[in-house]
Amino acid sequence: SLLQAWFPKEAEIWNQPTWFLSALTFSNLTMPSFVIPRVAELSKSGLRKLFCGLTTASVLQKIAYSETSRFHSSRIDTKEPQYPLIWNLTRFHPFWALIEMIMGIVAARDVMLDSEEEKKKKHVNPLFYFLASY
Repeated sequence: SLLQAWFPKEAEIWNQPTWFLSALTFSNLTMPSFVIPRVAELSKSGLRKLFCGLTTASVLQKIAYSETSRFHSSRIDTKEPQYPLIWNLTRFHPFWALIEMIMGIVAARDVMLDSEEEKKKKHVNPLFYFLASY
C-alpha cells in the first residue's frame, strides 16, 4: 500500500526498497500541488536561501542518524528490549526524501534563472567538487 514509511515503529519488518518506494511516492505526490508552485515563485536569492536551509536540515538529519545508529548499535547484545523508534525516524521517514527531492528542484530552478552573463562565466570543473567531497 506504500504507507509503510509513515510507521517508523514497525520499520524493521519492511525492507529498504519498499520504504524507498513509499517515501518516493509521497514526495512525488507533493510536487505538483505543493512544492513546484512555491519554488517557481522564488527569486535566485530566495532559491539559494532555501537550498542552504534544506542542506542544513539534510546534514542535521544525517548527523542525527549517525548518532542514533551509534546509540542503538551499542546495546545490541543486551537482553533488554530495544525501541528503535528514534533511529527509524531518522532513517525511514518520508520527510527526509522530500527534502532531498526539493533540493534537486531548487538547484534546477536556480540554473534555469541564470542570466546570459552568468551562463557565459567560466565555471569550476565538477571534478574539483567530486574530489573535494572525499
